[in-house]
Amino acid sequence: MYLTQVVQSRKFPVPLVAGREALLRVFPTAVRATSAEIPPVRVRLYLDGTEMLVTDVAAKPVPVPTEVVEGGWSGSVNVGISRDLVRPGMELVVEIDPEGTLNPGWVWRRGSPTRVAWRSTSARCRCSISR
Repeated sequence: MYLTQVVQSRKFPVPLVAGREALLRVFPTAVRATSAEIPPVRVRLYLDGTEMLVTDVAAKPVPVPTEVVEGGWSGSVNVGISRDLVRPGMELVVEIDPEGTLNPGWVWRRGSPTRVAWRSTSARCRCSISR
């Protein structure tokens, strides 16, 4: 999972820029091949501890991949983040399969929210991932 603004990737991170739109990319993966569909994802966005946005993304009718594939859109869940929300103090909480519909052994981090926090107070800062 990561936030991107045009050129970022997991391999080559670049600082986010405040006031510019961003795209949240979430990559649910299975520990083994399965026919189960990519489950729903819930995204909560906070600014300085205040919840500003809750977005529920529907399940996708494609099997959960066994590895992250960044080159296409089918294996990821993508959420646009408005430029007015991209600023220091932003924190994202992402829940993959929030209702627990899949076998817990199949999907990475099912029901265990992952947090992405923009911890710096400067206009340009790196996104850090914590659990």
